Amino acid sequence: GELCIDVTEVSGTFASGEGLRVIVEGKDEVSGKYKTIYDSYDKTGGMITSPTTLWEPITDLAFRLLRVRWEISGTDPSFTFSVSMQAKA
Repeated sequence: GELCIDVTEVSGTFASGEGLRVIVEGKDEVSGKYKTIYDSYDKTGGMITSPTTLWEPITDLAFRLLRVRWEISGTDPSFTFSVSMQAKA
């Protein structure tokens, strides 16, 4: 599948290590626990602090249920973004 993180607007002030971090997790239906399958911080080497579009292949998708969570830090931070994914069964 293809994951798209589209950050269209950013405002605020960001020190080193601050900004937007997007994490996609898959849920194990037996245990109910989540496993990280994508982390924008790990993929980009830092936090997102400016408008960008990230396309990432997710090749080993073993989960039927996914969730997206995010962390935002900085001084008066504001982000407009979307997360979408296309996958083939």
